[in-house]
Amino acid sequence: MNIKGKIVIICFVIAFFFVITKHFFPFLRPSVGYIVSVDTLINDDYKKVVQKVVESYKRITFSKNDLLKAVSSTFPFIRNSSLTVAGYHKKKYTIKIVVHTPLVVVNNQYLLLDNGILVSKDIFKPDIQTLLPLITVADLIQNKSEFCKKYPLFKKNNLGFFDKDFLVEWFNETTILINKKQSHLFTYKIAYDTSFNDSFLRIIENVQEKLITVQQNNLKYKNNEWLLDMRFENRVIALIKKGGIYEKRIC
Repeated sequence: MNIKGKIVIICFVIAFFFVITKHFFPFLRPSVGYIVSVDTLINDDYKKVVQKVVESYKRITFSKNDLLKAVSSTFPFIRNSSLTVAGYHKKKYTIKIVVHTPLVVVNNQYLLLDNGILVSKDIFKPDIQTLLPLITVADLIQNKSEFCKKYPLFKKNNLGFFDKDFLVEWFNETTILINKKQSHLFTYKIAYDTSFNDSFLRIIENVQEKLITVQQNNLKYKNNEWLLDMRFENRVIALIKKGGIYEKRIC
């Protein structure tokens, strides 16, 4: 074979290798770049953490699916991640990261996400957190599993009655105390599965009006606070608070 023929064969092999590499192994191309687009719910400092992790993974990963799986498994707050071509020349990829929705601020340290996972509240932007209700969970280490599993039903049942203007203390699934932030006149005691239909809401309203009238007409109860136990279907038990505990059934 003459020199010209050898050159043609060598050029063909190089071209073939280039095409195969470009088509099947885009992550091996040194010219390929990545743009990491992180959900706007995540604060700017933590976005940088995510971006650094992606940078570290992409240097050792040969498949885009492996890269996305590695990123998602590292951060439990990620709902899904995707990789698309950025630009017309196919030299850059956009890795888009979408996160789970935060539901509530827990013990002023964590956020419970809609996938049932607790994460540090510092991961998300502060302005997102101000829109969320607050809840205190007693003995969080022991009650974590129960709370994460049952909070969604609690939220669903109480939607429209309790909101971010209330403080919630979760002791266990059958003992949850709720107060208004601006008033401690009434403390509401419910279970996680207590639900509020229109009829029950009217009963609660009537009981509260009755207790306010009692306070106005009887100096003995003027400065008292009230516990409304609402764990029973369409029934409210009102107790008066004295000496740090609730006692004496009123209605």
